[in-house]
Amino acid sequence: MRPAKQRTLAELVIAYQKRSGRQDLPWQKTTDPYLIWLSEIMLQQTQVSTVIPYYQRFLSQFPTMQTLANARRDDVLSLWSGLGYYHRAHHLHEAAQIIRDQYHGQFPCNFNDLLQLPGIGRSTAGAIADFAFGANYPILDGNVKRLFARYFGIQADLSTSEVSKELWEIASKEMPAEQSGIYIQGLMDLGATVCRRSQPDCQNCPLQHHCRARKLDKVNQIPYKATRKAKGSQSIRFFIYWHANQVLLKQKPNKGIWAGLWSLPEKDLQISATLIQTKESLPAIHHTLTHLHLTLQPTRVQLTKASPIKETTWFGLKAALALGLPKPVRDLMLELQKVMQTQCR
Repeated sequence: MRPAKQRTLAELVIAYQKRSGRQDLPWQKTTDPYLIWLSEIMLQQTQVSTVIPYYQRFLSQFPTMQTLANARRDDVLSLWSGLGYYHRAHHLHEAAQIIRDQYHGQFPCNFNDLLQLPGIGRSTAGAIADFAFGANYPILDGNVKRLFARYFGIQADLSTSEVSKELWEIASKEMPAEQSGIYIQGLMDLGATVCRRSQPDCQNCPLQHHCRARKLDKVNQIPYKATRKAKGSQSIRFFIYWHANQVLLKQKPNKGIWAGLWSLPEKDLQISATLIQTKESLPAIHHTLTHLHLTLQPTRVQLTKASPIKETTWFGLKAALALGLPKPVRDLMLELQKVMQTQCR
């Protein structure tokens, strides 16, 4: 009797996806490129469980490409507040306007056209083309890189250009001629839920019998973990100037931390002592970004009137909370709301 033919990686992944893969995510079972694009952008460096409520809220306000393109940037950033990596929201809004103006509101279906849109790289373009237009392009997000590295036993730094090229060659070679959408969804699901970064569930992995890292007993050593540069630290002072139900905010520059968001003044505005009703230091807040540990030191200053101050804007608190705010600033605004409510009793 002839030995059974070994199933290909694609066959194993497709069978897994049909049997055990996630089937009920909000962006599945659609070929609408707008819905797929939005999910792919939100899922960049962000877990599915975190993305789902943001995705649903975003679509409730911007259900179509046209509504997103016509939206104010502040409204887009407001819905993104807390999701992090705010450049994604800027790129999303800019790309929607390009599609409205240059493609007459029709999402481009050509892979090379997709690559020209802000915020869309090779892997994201491939996913959109596959899921929305039935194309056959490889993808290579972080989860899939890790899965390939383990399966093929790649014991090298995945961030180098040489290894990146090797991974893309593997991704292209392993793409099946049919059912490519099911295959890449299966890769994503396996990477996210089974071949996890830590505590991978090898016992329930359909690839376990052919996984090179498992055979070498190096699942926890692959992928190779290059020594990362230690996160820097920075201390920021926040001044919460408020009067009645108004608060003073300043828009951040379009580059740097919290680009384009509204935030609190970061220096004492030297307001006349005759206008200061109360002034108190609040407990420090510790907030971590991808590359930076922040220590935020807020001071709350109640004024007797809301005087105009250069390069800042007074907002009613309700209007302020509707803006794009960094999460720690939003939390401070919510605390201020409690103080205001107490004073009104």
